[in-house]
Amino acid sequence: MEPTNIVKFLVRRGHDSQRATANLAQGELAMITDSGYERLFVGVGGSTTPGGVPVAGKLFFVNGFTLPADQIVLGYVQPHDLVYATSLASLYALSGTNNLSITSYAKIATNN
Repeated sequence: MEPTNIVKFLVRRGHDSQRATANLAQGELAMITDSGYERLFVGVGGSTTPGGVPVAGKLFFVNGFTLPADQIVLGYVQPHDLVYATSLASLYALSGTNNLSITSYAKIATNN
């Protein structure tokens, strides 16, 4: 059997509110640990993108962009994530910067 080298990565962990203000070094990993919204981010370096960028997109389900009912879920949405609004039977992608406003979302499809 060939020798195996084991490498252990340490990943910064915490709540999304902590990640959002952290200046992650280029390539530094951070994981948000908010229950039900766990997600991995990678730092791009510098202070222009605090908190880094998500490693992959996610699909979220909301009732229909109603606040405050959907506010918690929408607070975790990042650019290019998908959001399915059940009461509207429509799929959206966050294309703007205000994840709590329907005007920041582009409608992708409607289930008729």
